[in-house]
Amino acid sequence: MNTQQAFKHWRKRVFLTTWITYSTFYLCRVNMSIAVPGIMGEFGYSKTAMGGVMTALLVAYAAGQFINGQLGDKFGARRLITLGILGSALLNIAFGFSPGITVMIAIWALNGYFQSMGWAPSVKTIANWFPPNIRGKMGGVPGFLSSNRQCLFLGSRRLCYRSPGLEMGFLGASDYLHYIRDSLVY
Repeated sequence: MNTQQAFKHWRKRVFLTTWITYSTFYLCRVNMSIAVPGIMGEFGYSKTAMGGVMTALLVAYAAGQFINGQLGDKFGARRLITLGILGSALLNIAFGFSPGITVMIAIWALNGYFQSMGWAPSVKTIANWFPPNIRGKMGGVPGFLSSNRQCLFLGSRRLCYRSPGLEMGFLGASDYLHYIRDSLVY
């Protein structure tokens, strides 16, 4: 295998690893929308209380983007992504044992912070492996594919196809993946 072929091979591996990793982050973030109705029904929490839980994640995620972008440069993408995904997975488990809404808010806020360890290092990794002329396409694809992939895991057409846009996204995904494949040949 010559250098050009080896680089192409590793570029594909990096892209796929980044996509799978970011999808895993995404799955540990969007799972709450499925659980909220059950939590509200079982524990009698209001929409406002559950909105507080969801808001905590978003505020911590936004703040963490600024902090963890810098930490990713200092400590490396692999370390930060590993810490983020492990922390998020453990916090998802801990959330199931929450004794009350205040603890739920705290755990979900921490989850938001650990979630923010995924995007910036992933984007930097893609930027390091792909030239500027295709970097934007390759950087945006993991996010697009991750959000649509959740529908496949959840397995509900009713949930996934609420809007014609999502359905069109699925229909166009195959063509887009072929376009990406051709871009990886660069």
